[in-house]
Formats: sequence, C-alpha cells, structure tokens
Amino acid sequence: MSAPLPVWILRALLLPLPFTTGAALGDVMSTHSDPVRWCVLVMAWTAWGLTIAASMVPHPITLTALRLGTPFLAVGAAWVAIDEQSALGLAGAAIALAATAAGLSAVVADACIDGRSYGDERRFTLRTPAALLFGPVPVAWLLTAVGLVAGPLLISSNAWIIGALVTVAGYGIAWLAIRSLHSLSLRFIVFVPAGVTLVDQLILVESILFARSRIIRLGPALADTVALDLSQNAIGLVLEVETTDDVEMAVKDGRKSATEVTTRSALFTPSRPGAVLAEAARRHISVA
Repeated sequence: MSAPLPVWILRALLLPLPFTTGAALGDVMSTHSDPVRWCVLVMAWTAWGLTIAASMVPHPITLTALRLGTPFLAVGAAWVAIDEQSALGLAGAAIALAATAAGLSAVVADACIDGRSYGDERRFTLRTPAALLFGPVPVAWLLTAVGLVAGPLLISSNAWIIGALVTVAGYGIAWLAIRSLHSLSLRFIVFVPAGVTLVDQLILVESILFARSRIIRLGPALADTVALDLSQNAIGLVLEVETTDDVEMAVKDGRKSATEVTTRSALFTPSRPGAVLAEAARRHISVA
C-alpha cells in the first residue's frame, strides 16, 4: 500500500532540516567548547536521523518515534532560531513546526499502525484519553527529552561524576516514559473479514471482536445511548457499535482489577471517524 500524502509531506519537511536548522546550529555552537559542540551536534544528527528513518517505515514503533522525535526537533529548531535570529534559523523552525504537525497527525498515525496489517485487514488508531493527553503525555515526553540529553551534556562539560549519574538515571527514566508512551501507539480498531476488533489495553484485558454478521450498526453515538463507554472521555466524535447478541468482555477498573461485562453496544473514539465509517461501508457494515 502506498503511503498517504501527509506521510510524504512529513518526509519532505524533514529532509531540509540539516541545511536550515543544522547550518544555524553550527553557528550557535561555534562559541562553545569542542566536547559540548560535538555532543550537541551528534545528538541533533541522531534525533534527525532516527526521525526521518521512522517516517520511512510504517510500524507502531516508528509511530512512537515520530511522536517523540518531531516535537524534539521543533523545540531544538526553535531554540536555534531564538539564539541565532537569522533567516536560516527561522526557516528551520517553521519547517520543524510543520513537520511536527504532520508527524502528530491522525493520518500519519493510521499509516504507521496499519503497517502491521496483513491480508484483508485495516487498522485505525484510537484517540488518546483526555486525562492522559493534558497531563501525563507531555510530562512523559519532557522526561524522555531531558533524560536523554542532560547526562551527555554534563559529561561533555567535564562534570564527569554527576554527568554519569544523571545519564544512568535519565536513561532509565526515559525508558520507562517511552514504554508508557508506546502503549498509546498500540490502541486501535482493526477491520478483519470476521468483523471489527477493538484493541485497547488501557481499558480491556483482552481484545474484543464484534462479529460482522452480528453488527446491527456502526456509526456516531446517539445522545441518549446506553452503550458501554470504552472511549475513556477522549476528545472527538464517539462511535457506537451495536450487535444483535451479547458480547462479553473484561473491563479494567484499576491497574490489577477488572470487571466482567456483557453488552450489546459499546462506544469508542477513533482518530479519524470518517475514515472508519468509510471502511465499514466498504465492508458492507451498516453505518446508518
């Protein structure tokens, strides 16, 4: 399957960064000591290389890499533009911000998550719960960025002991934060020949299949619906899947506890509800 247009736009935006922000970064770091200068340049090139490589390979892991890497590049480009105050730096910051918008877009996310589809499958990401989106997620990103950068910078500044300690602690914290963020890249719905499967380890103990032959309707949730809410208050259009027979599932009500629930309808919030409904209609699932 060919990559959608936003993926190509992301790749095109990432390519010129070494010639804009990269060139300006060299001027910014020219007044610093060689170890610090090389440390910053190596980290910048590494971040750019990993991010552009991630944009080339559709996979849930690369989705997490893009969600981490594109904002990191944007923050770095903004810092360079503020410090350098040159046309080159400003151009790099604008390009990096545009790349971040593309990298965090729902179309790119769906393209990455669909990279693991096989046969007659199609996967679509779910929106991040609001309680995570406006708190833990940005904190986890910040911990990752600081954890990966602080230690090497201290070591390059001749603060060997504290730099080594910060590196070990920072990389450990970054690893835990990355694992948490990656769990958000593994939440999706997948259309298969047998029906629609909801995969969301944040709220479900196991994935749930809604059999195609038993689906009455898949569409926007009604205002007075009594369906089981699995959307976790994510911001966006909530869809409802309704079946003719009861579906059993184990819904988490804490980190280590779950409740067995039986329902004939459930709510979820995909990142691109229009694309989900279009795929459902293509597979002759009622979207009335």
